Amino acid sequence: MSAWRMTEGNMVSYNPDRKPDRVYGYWREAIVALLLQENQSDMPGVFKQAADFCYYHCMPSRKRVTLVEFISSTTLTDHFPLHNIITISWIQWILPLPVLLLSSTIFSCSAHAHAGVHEEIQALTVLIQQDPANPQWYLQRGDLYRIHEDWTPALADFSKARQFGAGAAAELGLGRTLLEQGSPQQALAHLNRALSLQPGDVRALVSRAKSYRALGEPLAASTDYSRAIGQFHAPAKPLPEYYLERARAFAAAGEAHIGEALQGLDEGMQVLGNIQTLALYAVELESRRGNFDAALLRLDPILDGASRKEFLLLERGDILVSAGRMQAARQDFIAAQAAVATLPPRYRQTRSVQQLQTEIASRLLLSEPPDDDEQRR
Repeated sequence: MSAWRMTEGNMVSYNPDRKPDRVYGYWREAIVALLLQENQSDMPGVFKQAADFCYYHCMPSRKRVTLVEFISSTTLTDHFPLHNIITISWIQWILPLPVLLLSSTIFSCSAHAHAGVHEEIQALTVLIQQDPANPQWYLQRGDLYRIHEDWTPALADFSKARQFGAGAAAELGLGRTLLEQGSPQQALAHLNRALSLQPGDVRALVSRAKSYRALGEPLAASTDYSRAIGQFHAPAKPLPEYYLERARAFAAAGEAHIGEALQGLDEGMQVLGNIQTLALYAVELESRRGNFDAALLRLDPILDGASRKEFLLLERGDILVSAGRMQAARQDFIAAQAAVATLPPRYRQTRSVQQLQTEIASRLLLSEPPDDDEQRR
């Protein structure tokens, strides 16, 4: 079985809401898992280097966090595309960990992790041969095929599980596979059946919400995210993703629904704490509707608590530019440039920081005050 499977609730390598089996996918998972260990000094050197890279680039604050918080907080990268490094299905993995992880050791270990899926599939195939009418084996193998993006055998296994009475779980598997395959309309039929059998199934509700978004029905999606959130009762808490995606769905429905999006983000922060993913999307929405003072009021506490301020200072400057406050914006751009200058050389040489420096330089040029001769003309 895979070395990266964690306990239920902190599952990493086979989280049902993501597709891990791509190049470096398991390494990213391993980095997240290792990052959460209390004693990082025990990590193998290559993991330590990779974990330090992710931690330094993804976390504005160095506070230790839960797995869900860590994964969620890295959707900061949605707000700062140049700084986009980590995601786990709900949050796309974009920036180049390969830059960091190019070594023969990495490749050999990555291949070993990749082989872990095949080993699990083989083990389940043996179990199916021994007990061919057990739907659980088909469900588990179907999930592995789905994760591996082998759509045809995944659909076949979920169909077989349904034939042997798996019901809602089989319909969910079929719906999720079709959704990830790029067939949201077909997925919707299976997800509707899954929810008719199990109305409160959170995974089915979230998957149907994603299907509605893909089909251009954001308000229907927001309703399903709200239903999914409503299934949690203390001490259990919804994933930050649910609040974030509900807000995005409201925003996609038009300007008239941005207030509902912001209200939902505030609700999420009240339940989960000050998750920066939610807070920064609220900043974006306030700016989008021209409420620049409110955007700054939301951004300033994040900036105050951040150990990495350069990206946030650039964001603050951009808001001030939109508000017509060029002099104040220029001060933030200068502060961002100074913050970059204090970074260790190995971080200043990364692609994301080099791109940031280019962005800052262009902002400084555009915000440069006119000279006296130009003012007289």
